[in-house]
Amino acid sequence: FAAARLLASYGTRDDAALIAAFERANAASGTRHQLARELARRVSPTLRVHDLGRTTYEVAGEEVVASGARRKALSLLLFLVTRPKQTATREQAMEVLWPDQSPSSAMNSLHQTLHFVRRDIAPWHDDGSTADYVPLQSELIFLDPELVQVDSVAFLRQADDAMSSADIGRIGPSIIRLYTGRFAPEFEYEDWAEEWRGLLHSKYLHLVHATAVYLLSSNRAAHAIDVLAHAVEIDGMAHGLREMLIRTLTDIGAVDAAGSHYRLYSTLLERDLGIRAPPIDELLSRTFIPGDEDPDT
Repeated sequence: FAAARLLASYGTRDDAALIAAFERANAASGTRHQLARELARRVSPTLRVHDLGRTTYEVAGEEVVASGARRKALSLLLFLVTRPKQTATREQAMEVLWPDQSPSSAMNSLHQTLHFVRRDIAPWHDDGSTADYVPLQSELIFLDPELVQVDSVAFLRQADDAMSSADIGRIGPSIIRLYTGRFAPEFEYEDWAEEWRGLLHSKYLHLVHATAVYLLSSNRAAHAIDVLAHAVEIDGMAHGLREMLIRTLTDIGAVDAAGSHYRLYSTLLERDLGIRAPPIDELLSRTFIPGDEDPDT
């Protein structure tokens, strides 16, 4: 046991199976040990879930695209992402993902899907000697916070930090670039994804506006244009931000670019809202007071 404890502290992933076999052979001693799992958890690679824009995840340098993964397994993984602290009860997962099945059938589906999740994440998975990225403990199923990193969770945390920072002009643009698209577009029509997707997108638009306002107030129009252009590329219906972009481009003399954006703005307003855009002269004559408007949040 002393040697096993040393190996758990200093060994590699390959040693986990050796320790697990040792623990099974000595199970009759009456002492329950988890040295193999401790070692596996310490040396296992981080799972990174990229869920902004096209959904992928990567572990140990290998990337799995959503279309290549089992859809229900990916659904379970992303459902947990949307939950507070990435944790749900078994009943919540069963009700959302298998609403039409009986409780016993849904429970069987949950356990089967968990098996596939673990195999997709870690093909080397071996019960007893592999870290569990998605543990099921008692009534709770969750993403292990020490082994799993999620882009949308990190973005929301960093966006909140930026919004409360006096240095938003410096850190805001880099955080904005982390938002490469709406949450999990492969699951656009799933009810369980809607609230999380809306929260992330509204936070993104708010951060863009606040950052652009700060940059314009600091006479850094070129940086504000970069931020605003990224936003309207991500969300063509962010009409208020496009108005800011048109005015800012005009102010620096980029009239051709401003005109191009205005024509697109007019087309989208009529298509999406059924209203005519104000003449460009009227739009440009509107007084812009930084911090006095937040049209897209």
